[in-house]
Amino acid sequence: FAHALDGLCRLALDDDAHALDEALDRLRMVDAKFRLAYVLSRAALLHLERGRPARAVEQAREALAAAEPLQRATEMLLAHLVLARSAGPGSEDYDRHVAAMKSLYSAPISTWARERATETLSQVTEIKECDWSSDVCSSDLVT
Repeated sequence: FAHALDGLCRLALDDDAHALDEALDRLRMVDAKFRLAYVLSRAALLHLERGRPARAVEQAREALAAAEPLQRATEMLLAHLVLARSAGPGSEDYDRHVAAMKSLYSAPISTWARERATETLSQVTEIKECDWSSDVCSSDLVT
């Protein structure tokens, strides 16, 4: 896991995914689903921000597949966030992933991920703010 985190840092700082890819292979071999979901969801965000949507979608899908059986809400939210942003407003995939994000509002999610989701959704929808504790967003995530 430490090697995967180091690889994630290298991706963030140097845009070099080689070390991360090797470490992810090792996490897959030992079936470390939570750790895999954690690293993949964050790597997917980085790839999306750097203009590599195909790689972002690939890693977000794998992160989601690893996180769902474990009910890892933060990782699920981040994966849905990447998948929604990649699909774009107006598509069925976008609507499905936004609905999935909304279903996670009452789950225990890291503050960082909540802020990221609210920020992203407010950029592509008409929402102004979310009250994560009560599952309510102003404009109720209208797209």
